[in-house]
Amino acid sequence: MKKIASALCAASMLALAACAGNNPATAPLSDADAAFVQKASAINELDIAIGNLASTNSKNQQVTQFADTLVRDHTDSQTRLTGIATSHNVTLATALNADDQKIVDDLSAKKGTAFDRAFASTVISGHQDAANVYSDEVASTTMEDLKSYASDMATDVQTHLTEAHKLSAPKATGRRRGGHRRHK
Repeated sequence: MKKIASALCAASMLALAACAGNNPATAPLSDADAAFVQKASAINELDIAIGNLASTNSKNQQVTQFADTLVRDHTDSQTRLTGIATSHNVTLATALNADDQKIVDDLSAKKGTAFDRAFASTVISGHQDAANVYSDEVASTTMEDLKSYASDMATDVQTHLTEAHKLSAPKATGRRRGGHRRHK
C-alpha cells in the first residue's frame, strides 16, 4: 500500500513539475501580442490624460462626467493590463509617446466649448482606432488572458464611443421646424 501511495505521489509531482514549465500565464508573448500590450497601454494612458484635462478645461457637466468615467475605466484597464504584462515579463512604457503628448498639449490649450468639441472629436477618433486594435487582438491571440482583456475592452470602448457621439451631437437650438430661412 505504501508503494502505491509513494508511486502516486511521485507521479503527481512529476505531472505538476511538467505543467509548471508550460504555464501559459507566464509564457513569453509573441511579437504581435507584445506590440498589442504596448498599444493598449498607450490607449489607456492617453485616455486618462485627456480625461483629466476635462476637469479644468470644460465647464460642461456632461463632458466632465463622461471624462470621469473615461479616467476610471481606463485606470482600471491599465491596472489589469499591468498585471498581465508583469505575468509575461513585459515592461510597459511609463510616459506618453510624442504623438499622444501632442494631442494632450493641443487639447490643454483649449477651454470651454472649444475644448468640449475637440475632446469629443479626439475620443471618437481614438476609440474608433482602439476598437480595431482590440478586435484584432481577440481574433489573433492564443493567450487567454489577452483575449479576455481585449474582449472586455472592446465592449468598454464601444460604450465610450457611443457616449462620445452623444456629446458631439448638435444640441437643439430652438429654431422653428422646416429648416433655415432663405435670404433674399
